[in-house]
Amino acid sequence: MFGLGDDFSRVRLDLVVNILTTRAMKNEPLTVFGGEQWRPILHVKDVGEALFYCLENEVTGLFNLSYKNVKIYEIAEEISQNKDLVVINGAEITRMFPPGHINAVFIEDANKLIYLDESKIEEAKQDLEKIPEEDLQEYKNQSWLEDAALANLWPVKEALKEARKQKAFTFWNHPAWSSEEFIGEPMVRNVHKDFFESELLHGIEVANGDGYSEEAFQIALDYGLTILGTSDVHGLIDWDYPPAIGAHRPVTLILAKNRSNDAVKSALFAGKTVVWYKNNLIGLQENVTELTNAYLKARKVEILSKLIGFFMIFSDEYIGYQLIIKFLAT
Repeated sequence: MFGLGDDFSRVRLDLVVNILTTRAMKNEPLTVFGGEQWRPILHVKDVGEALFYCLENEVTGLFNLSYKNVKIYEIAEEISQNKDLVVINGAEITRMFPPGHINAVFIEDANKLIYLDESKIEEAKQDLEKIPEEDLQEYKNQSWLEDAALANLWPVKEALKEARKQKAFTFWNHPAWSSEEFIGEPMVRNVHKDFFESELLHGIEVANGDGYSEEAFQIALDYGLTILGTSDVHGLIDWDYPPAIGAHRPVTLILAKNRSNDAVKSALFAGKTVVWYKNNLIGLQENVTELTNAYLKARKVEILSKLIGFFMIFSDEYIGYQLIIKFLAT
């Protein structure tokens, strides 16, 4: 269901239409994973009217109520039509480390990024038995658990090849602070090098949530990967980054020629990005220079002391943030 039940109850933000609408109204990105999932949606007022009608007319029985069946991606597209938003279809391609978590965006069909070979069901069950009981307890009775184990048996490289067929942009998620530990071992393994050299993996997160990784940034430089930063927020952004205290989520600024899907996609493949993380701009020199030259203007210059030299406050109403640069006196 979706909509407001009354003027007093809290808004249900675990409902897909409500959460996407709320994010659109707050000018937040509409994040859709997969997007091929079907949802029978129904407004809460329609439910109320149906109940009222049955009570008034003494109607009894079991009934299916629905407004229409839609894919989640279609819901996001419809909501975005009334806002200045770009909706991009994406899905997650994840395996245990290595290689770890990978995202694919600008996909055409998320269903083709997964393959379940039913002939390997016994192997999948054996893999589940190897997982410690405490790690599996939360998911033990979930109907999708065996399917997930089957999906894990399909080589991730095949999934990435399918993403390439769909001309998707793929990137490595949070390599430095993944739940899979690799203490004492290199972050980049042979499987990653293979993906880089085969052009199956195009970008890497150097900032995720509250963390930044110099090693991930160096990997981006060494292998010519697009530099990315994300918040990894699963709810409302303001919950994790309260604006009242001046907090902001990590953001990937994409230096696209316009706000179309094609332009954004081209810029990502060209590596035209800058990450805004904790009031720092992270990226290739030419990209940071292009950004500052195009959008930021000096509003104030002030001498602090002989030791600090001076600082410049830049602001731009379009971007909506302030950048402070400090130079040491020489």
